[in-house]
Amino acid sequence: MAQAAKAKAPASDSIMSPGEMKPLLALSKREPVHAAIGITADGEGIILLNKKMKSKKVLATLKAAAAKEKIQLQPSTLRFGKAEVDTDYDPGMVRFFINKEAPGNMWIKLLEVVKRVPYQKVELNVDLSFEEESEDEEEGQETASAPPPPPPQAATRPDAGALAKELAALARRIPEVPDTDPALKARLVKLATDANVNIKTNNLNYATNFIAQLRDALRDALDAAGVGIGQVVPPSGQAVPPSGQPTAEGGSVVAYAKSRLAWLAARKKVESDIETLRQRIIDTFKDDAIAPQLETSYKTKVAPVLATLDESLADTLDDATNATDPAKRAKLVADAKAIMQKYAQYLTSEPLIKDLDENPFVPLSIRATVGGTISALSKAIH
Repeated sequence: MAQAAKAKAPASDSIMSPGEMKPLLALSKREPVHAAIGITADGEGIILLNKKMKSKKVLATLKAAAAKEKIQLQPSTLRFGKAEVDTDYDPGMVRFFINKEAPGNMWIKLLEVVKRVPYQKVELNVDLSFEEESEDEEEGQETASAPPPPPPQAATRPDAGALAKELAALARRIPEVPDTDPALKARLVKLATDANVNIKTNNLNYATNFIAQLRDALRDALDAAGVGIGQVVPPSGQAVPPSGQPTAEGGSVVAYAKSRLAWLAARKKVESDIETLRQRIIDTFKDDAIAPQLETSYKTKVAPVLATLDESLADTLDDATNATDPAKRAKLVADAKAIMQKYAQYLTSEPLIKDLDENPFVPLSIRATVGGTISALSKAIH
């Protein structure tokens, strides 16, 4: 009987049980902890956390522990980095920052693990700087006889306003990258979006990292195109005004660029919420004959949500950012406000939005995400 019970236990328990994981995630509310994640050959999520051991070493430990427990891992799914619970961002979410993009089903597999701690959400973010991390076993190792080090000098905290200003300037240059490499443009947009989200959630160190990646990637792309990034100024050659400062034409191009990124981030969150629900429904009914029909029906029913909450606002704000003619810019700003009004009306009049947010499988936050973003953008765009 004991052997049967052990066979039924999740493979993740053999690597790190919920009881072992809980205090480390509680600690991560103050400072991120090192993490390694993956998926087993049987499709189960695996998480290993450590307070001192470097991330690459945590991954090596995860592999060794899996081999000892005779757990087969999918090598292509293994990732390393850090994990945190940011109570200001979402106290019910475990956020992973990992060395490269994760497989599409990774987050749902990890969610099955963290819900037993319990947390209700998982977010995966990419931080390429982990690839350059050393493999030292512990951070700040000391010899037994060494005296404790003096308190570290207070590091200069990144300035949110300066980061937002640089991000807006970089974002305005993305359209100059030739359309011959859609994947590159998509990566640039994602880096800009990730940086913007981290600025808004006050994760300024992560924001700094994403902006540095965006700056380097944009420089390489523009150099290859023979354009050159120069001093990161608008295509017109005018200096970028300080964040929120109106241009001579009466609008804030920085505000338009930041608003565009904010809408793209909100839309990405809605898309993620919808996918979360789809995965939960499919997992719940995966053994039923009607599972394929349910998935098709779900996709058909929710398709109008993303079709209505589309990227037309982002496109219009991008055009307004780059417009040099005052009359054209004013027209584009008016168009952007009309699009936001359309979004707001859809949000309050479409019953499906309420049904999605209040579904019995997993609570979503589409109304809060879209409504809050539109409210903030309405004040920023003028």
